[in-house]
This record gives sequence, structure tokens and C-alpha cells, in this order.
Amino acid sequence: MSLQINWKGDPNFHTCGGVLLFRDQVVTNAHCVTDPPGQTIPELGWHVRVGSHNRTTGGETAGVTKITVHPEWAWAAGAPQKRVADLAVLKLDRKLNLQTIELASTPAKPGDTVRLLGWGITEPDGTGPLPTMLQELDTRAVPASQCADALISGGESCIDNPHGTDGPCNGDSGGPALKKENGRWKLAGGASRGGSQWCGTIKSVYTSSPEYRQWIYDTARGVPVPSPVGALPVPPKDPGYGLPFDPGGVS
Repeated sequence: MSLQINWKGDPNFHTCGGVLLFRDQVVTNAHCVTDPPGQTIPELGWHVRVGSHNRTTGGETAGVTKITVHPEWAWAAGAPQKRVADLAVLKLDRKLNLQTIELASTPAKPGDTVRLLGWGITEPDGTGPLPTMLQELDTRAVPASQCADALISGGESCIDNPHGTDGPCNGDSGGPALKKENGRWKLAGGASRGGSQWCGTIKSVYTSSPEYRQWIYDTARGVPVPSPVGALPVPPKDPGYGLPFDPGGVS
């Protein structure tokens, strides 16, 4: 799934990835749809393209009518002692006639094979155009200690970068990490962040979707989600792989 906005003349500018978990609801990462210190930015005219390997054509499209961000999300402030909770559920304006994906029953543990999907930049310095076709990378989960530089916290998985060169980049945020259970690919996580400005040079952190199962399902069912008390702290830096843009300049 490609999460898109109208940006500088491009009505379908790709910002992040995500997955269709229910026919009218998608799951992505919170930093894709918030500005520091944590306010959602609904004025951008979010919409999604689902069911196509090409982010510009095919599949089905739908508008986003509601954004629900996990109440613990605070742009990684307080990590690793506090959970980052980089997670959001987006309600669509219609139900799509497409296959949804299941949540994995358990988090990806070290040694598990995972498949990463996304339309992020493929140049190691994070420059250059986004690929039009969906990219995939088979890798594995590794011990959390290997993502210490990215301040990995509870509810997150550390994912390896094959050859020390391959991994998520700008535009891959929210894209899924899938793992096989009983012969089927299921959702194990969404791309959150790394700890280096150079894409693929270190391991990456994925929000562990199975560990937020209850919140995801409650949100999808419309169960009220409590808001944080008081102002959210200002983060030290943008922790993720989202494409930087100035919401004030959106056309």
C-alpha cells in the first residue's frame, strides 16, 4: 500500500507504505502522519493506493477519513526506556475489494526470516527518485542489542541489513516486514527508523505489529482510545524513514 498526498503539483506523491489489515482500514507508522511533537496532520488530503506493485497506477484508491495515532507516540522521546509506539490506523472512505493481510501471531524473533516491502529510495545516500515499482528484500530479525544506536524499545524488532548495505530508506516508512506462519506471509512489523543518515548501513527498527494487536483491533472496532495527558515532549530529531516535507507548502 502506498500512502499519498497532493504535493507540489503531484496529486499522488508517495510518502510512506502500509498494509490493508481490514477492508476499510490500513496500518502504517505514526511518524508518517504526524508532525512533532505529535499532532496529526489531516489537512494534507491523504489517500492510499492498494493492490498494485506500481505506486502510480492499478489497484484501488481510497481517501482517508480518520487518523488514529497510538497514544504513547511522542516521536521517540524517552526511548529506549519508554515504548516508541510508532503506529497509526487510518480509516478509509470506502471498503476495498482486495485481499487483506493477517497479523502474525507472534513477533519476529532473532533468526526469523522476514520480507521487507516498500517504494523507498534505493540510493545509499538517500537521494534520487523513488522507484515506481515495489521493491522487496529478504532478510532476518536479529537481537535487539544490534539496534541499540537507534534506541530500540519495547514493542519493536531489530531487522538485519544484508551485506551491510541493504535496508530501508526514505519513503520506506510504514512498509511491512512479513514473516511466514503455516506457509503464509503475515504482518510482523512496520518500518520505523534507523540510526544513521546513510540508508542500509546499519540495522533497522520495525514496530512489532503483533505486540500491538489489541490496540489495532480496538481502534478498528471504534473502541475509544485515550489521549496522552499533557503536552508531548519535543523529540531530539526525526527518527524515521519518512520523506521530509513542509506541510505548509503542500499544494
